[in-house]
Amino acid sequence: MVSAELRRRYFTLLRSFFSVRAYDVHELLQSHRAIISGSTALAFFSWTDSWTPGDMDLYVPDSSYERFVYELEHNHLGWFEANLGSQPHSDYHGIVAVRRYVTPTGERLDVIQSTTSNAANPLLHFWTSAVVNLISPFGAVCAYPNATLDHKALISDISRSQKLVVARSKYEARGFEFAQVNTWRPAADGEGGLMLSNQPILGLAGYWLHTSLL
Repeated sequence: MVSAELRRRYFTLLRSFFSVRAYDVHELLQSHRAIISGSTALAFFSWTDSWTPGDMDLYVPDSSYERFVYELEHNHLGWFEANLGSQPHSDYHGIVAVRRYVTPTGERLDVIQSTTSNAANPLLHFWTSAVVNLISPFGAVCAYPNATLDHKALISDISRSQKLVVARSKYEARGFEFAQVNTWRPAADGEGGLMLSNQPILGLAGYWLHTSLL
């Protein structure tokens, strides 16, 4: 029953953006090891909430980005709208480029190039703990489940960024309560790298996508 529910959530979200092409997008994500993050991933974990994501953010490894967007366009899974560069995401790092598309259902899709071969690398620099989540054909991760599933979020000072102030208001309207702290990001892992979280994470293995997919 749990597997069926997780599978239903995943494909319901894909269908809301890609309609009958949902499985094609699933295969595209799988072949390039791309992930879904942002409000769509949060909606996966906050399924009983009344709000719906206004767009979808796909994060793609640096080395396969050009091939990914070529296949997206060639297979008519998205229609190019704008090349946004990295400027819309200048409040955090880990991003090379952003291309905006319109999906078959008329929704907005941002396809984001990671600075590394790990599609999740930009999540290390997100502005609040509430959005450090991902879903993919290989599983799903909520980095701060104790807070996120309780509709709470950690945040540092964002007063200098009007874009992030607006984003905070959007998530407050969705029922999330913010607690401002000096820093909520985890320390380095001891080997010069960064950690996604220094707390127990919620990880769901993707076996639920490999049994009776539709």
